[in-house]
Amino acid sequence: MRRKTFSSRVILIFFGLIVFLIFLFALIQIITTNKTSKNIMEQNLSQLVVEKKELLDLRMKQVELEVKGLGGWLYGYTKEDFNIPEAEYKSYGDIIIDPKGKDKTSLFITNKTDMNKEVIDQISLTANMEDKFMKTIQRNKDIVCVYAISSEGVLRVYPYMDIGAFSPNHDFIEDYYFEEALEKNNPHRKIIWTKPYYDWAGRGWIVTCVYPVYINNELSYVVFADVTLKFLQETMGDFRINNLGYGFIIDYDGQIIYHPKYKNEPLNKGEKVYANIFDLNKNSSLKAIVEDMTKGNNGQAQYYRDDDNCDYLLSYTSMDRLKWSIGFDVNMEKYDINTKSYINRYFFIPIVISTMILIFGYYLLKKMAQPIEVLSDGAEKIASGEFIQLDGISAGEDIDTIANSLNILSLTVKDYMNNLIKANNKLEAVFNSISGVLFIIDKNYNIISMNRYGKKITQSLQKEPIGSKCYSFFKKRETPCKDCPMVKTIKISKESFKEMLHNQDIFHIWTFPIFDDKENIEEVVVYSMKVTKKAILEKEFHQREKLAVVGQMAAGVTHELKNPLSVIKGCNYLLKQTIDLVELDKELNIELEEIIIEIENSINRSENIIHNLLNFSRKSNVEKEKIDLAALLEQIIILNKKYIIDQNIELSLELQEKPLHIYGNLDSMKHILINIIENAIQAMPDGGYLKVLGRILSVKKIAIEIEDTGYGIDEKILDYIFKPFFTTKHKENGTGIGLWIVKNELDRNNGDIKVSSVVDKGTKISLVFQKLIIE
Repeated sequence: MRRKTFSSRVILIFFGLIVFLIFLFALIQIITTNKTSKNIMEQNLSQLVVEKKELLDLRMKQVELEVKGLGGWLYGYTKEDFNIPEAEYKSYGDIIIDPKGKDKTSLFITNKTDMNKEVIDQISLTANMEDKFMKTIQRNKDIVCVYAISSEGVLRVYPYMDIGAFSPNHDFIEDYYFEEALEKNNPHRKIIWTKPYYDWAGRGWIVTCVYPVYINNELSYVVFADVTLKFLQETMGDFRINNLGYGFIIDYDGQIIYHPKYKNEPLNKGEKVYANIFDLNKNSSLKAIVEDMTKGNNGQAQYYRDDDNCDYLLSYTSMDRLKWSIGFDVNMEKYDINTKSYINRYFFIPIVISTMILIFGYYLLKKMAQPIEVLSDGAEKIASGEFIQLDGISAGEDIDTIANSLNILSLTVKDYMNNLIKANNKLEAVFNSISGVLFIIDKNYNIISMNRYGKKITQSLQKEPIGSKCYSFFKKRETPCKDCPMVKTIKISKESFKEMLHNQDIFHIWTFPIFDDKENIEEVVVYSMKVTKKAILEKEFHQREKLAVVGQMAAGVTHELKNPLSVIKGCNYLLKQTIDLVELDKELNIELEEIIIEIENSINRSENIIHNLLNFSRKSNVEKEKIDLAALLEQIIILNKKYIIDQNIELSLELQEKPLHIYGNLDSMKHILINIIENAIQAMPDGGYLKVLGRILSVKKIAIEIEDTGYGIDEKILDYIFKPFFTTKHKENGTGIGLWIVKNELDRNNGDIKVSSVVDKGTKISLVFQKLIIE
């Protein structure tokens, strides 16, 4: 009873300690997790608002560049002479319009405008902007409408607007967006943005980018680009806070630029938004935060709302260039971690598990004490010469009982002999359980013994291995194998290893010496294992690893080239703009334009090469996907361009149709095409002709043909080129698994291959794939 009471006390103390530690751990974990969650939330929200600001600023700048470019063209046209045939324009009521069709621009001149020569010149001049307007809309999807208004009230707009959009006496120079460009409202004559207003064409709420064009220090034209508030909504939308809050934009006066809760519809076309953020809420804490936003400050603040009894976090940043401020408002309650789930996870569940473990431990403790007493009693009987079966185990003196019992049992020969028998059986079992051919030979190469596995796999030889020479039994040779590892083992008295090739299979051979009592080698243990599949997989892995390194290097180089190329592109654009603004000699101007065009073409070619290299370096993350074989061929040709040029090879790349889509594994396609193209290049070290053709073979088939004028392959060995370790190259130049990999990858991707070749004339390889039909 005394031992049981002591055990119970130990278990109770241990149980109490576990409960206390678990409770302490759960409490610390809950506090730490809540603090971490709040810090992460604040950091994520701050990062999000900065990301949105940078994205919005970038897209607005792109719109501004388009508008400024149109202004530059318009200014340039004022230096040229244009005539407009009167028959091209018609009068509907009191409005003169351009009746070219709905795919062109619209022209509006109200009844307040005199059709004098200046107005006619303005009509002619803006007509030349039609193509520029159309390309601007096509180039920048954020812009929904571009137009220009002259100081005389001539309006040229794209896309086409219906005649009923304006009344006959509508004066465009009195519109809100035109007045914003006047010198009194824009004394610095720079690009500005309007506040939201309702579009005359009925496209909803818009903001307009305005650029005044001054000629001879007088406002002559104003160029406009309209952007809908849907553009702002798409920019501000973010899946990370969809269910937690919203984003909004205001200007430094508190006027709403975009707010998802402001849903008022306008009364009239051209009407401005007069909603102010301070009028939408009555929360004093929120008003204080918004007031800080209107001062152009950046920050993050928390406030409480009485309507839902929740805490909110508002993160905001300013866009000083536009005098706007962006804010993201989220519900902190929805962001918090569920404390109850953490209590369950770190408190109640571990307590239940710990209790079960302790109960099971208490049971084991009782079971462990019982065998000790039985062992003690049994040992005494065995010492007296009575061998009995030990059973009925119960508790006893732990340390003393175990020590005395082990001492007594160590005297029994029976157990010792049983252990020797078991050890011998184990050794024999190990010898026969080894997967691989294991045999022992004497110094004359005679096989003395062989394991069970070796006898089984050599049954096909129909010869008894014991007593046979190893080289005669396995390879039917008259003499020992060249570079036999046994010779080296006898020479150095140590184990040795050799990799040997036999019947297109690779074997790893190990030899181990067996010494007699005088430390002389008496016999040798030979262990042979066929590792053909493993070796092939290793070589295939090295090829894939090499391809990955090439991809990484290509990605690194292209990333390094993108930055200087972007600088060149920007400088070329500024040079082009500068030439448009400066009056130069006609011949010099033409020469500079040709230089700029050549620079632009070179930049485009470089960007295409960079795009191809980056696309090639992409690693496939899926088993199969849509692949453009035409693009992949162009990428591989680029990577091998140096070798093609160095070896004076004439290249013909013919893609009869782009794209050439199939459904397969991208990495497999890279291995297939790289192996075949590199083989063709290596077959022409002194130059030649390489033709790569991609074409649609039928409605459901795509063919890739690669033809070279290299060494060619003897027709007699064409049937062997897809076998592993078969190669026509020198040993140092080829492993013999390249085309084996090609064939395996083609089978994996449901492709076919045909090879035709003539020695000293060249080789043609045709690949056929299932065409991906895109509905």
